[in-house]
Amino acid sequence: MLRIDFCNQEADDRMATSKRPTETAVDKYFEALTESYDAMIEAIKLGNERGYRISTNLLTEAQRGQREAVDLGRKIADDPTDVGGFYRALMESTTKAQGRALELARQMFDELRAKPPSRRRATLPARRPSVYAPASAA
Repeated sequence: MLRIDFCNQEADDRMATSKRPTETAVDKYFEALTESYDAMIEAIKLGNERGYRISTNLLTEAQRGQREAVDLGRKIADDPTDVGGFYRALMESTTKAQGRALELARQMFDELRAKPPSRRRATLPARRPSVYAPASAA
């Protein structure tokens, strides 16, 4: 019985040593796969956070615009004959709306600028050679 157990242990040891290179390659593969998925999840999380910041600001600015539109309507309703006052209020409202649009555009550019250049390049689609491009001289 002792001899059989020893032989089984010896056979197990030989099989384990013969499988180690395969397990190591498989382990490396799955480790690289896990790292790749972790990097992808991290990029998704960062994009999610960026999207949340942008959408929150967009919602806030939309609410401001709505309030200004209601105020403008109220000014017209208060005194419909005051064309000069209405025009001034309209110009103010338009100027504020343009300022909000510029601020949102600035925020978008700031978000893109904050992105590391290596990631920015990785997210751009690969350029395909044009069919109509002239052949380069060799």
